[in-house]
Amino acid sequence: MTRRTRGWSVFAPRGGSYIRSPSTLGHKIQMDTDYLTPLAYDCIRLANDAADALKLDLGAACSQFHTEDDDLHGIMEYVKAIGDDPEGYLDRWDLLEDADVVEFRNRIQLLHDHIAKTIKTPVSERGEPEFKL
Repeated sequence: MTRRTRGWSVFAPRGGSYIRSPSTLGHKIQMDTDYLTPLAYDCIRLANDAADALKLDLGAACSQFHTEDDDLHGIMEYVKAIGDDPEGYLDRWDLLEDADVVEFRNRIQLLHDHIAKTIKTPVSERGEPEFKL
């Protein structure tokens, strides 16, 4: 499902949660996890610590953005939504029965804090990406 809001396209991955990205996706260059700086890539590693499904969500979301900063802002919104309803996220992925919700919530908070720190860090100080655009 895609809908437009204030110049953004809103993509609904599995379960109806949303990741937002700029609506200029007609541009040929899109991000890939290979182009993330080490500090930004750590967001995917921390997502994996919370849930494998979240790692997949954030990795796939990267291709919806043109820049690392766009990606970070998009996944920040997504992680905030998960933090508001961690049980809902886990239930959509059929993980609720086996998950420790308190631990998941704590890991989501760590991920949120790391994303915020990365956004505040100038790109030139985030390390060199494995590949360049």
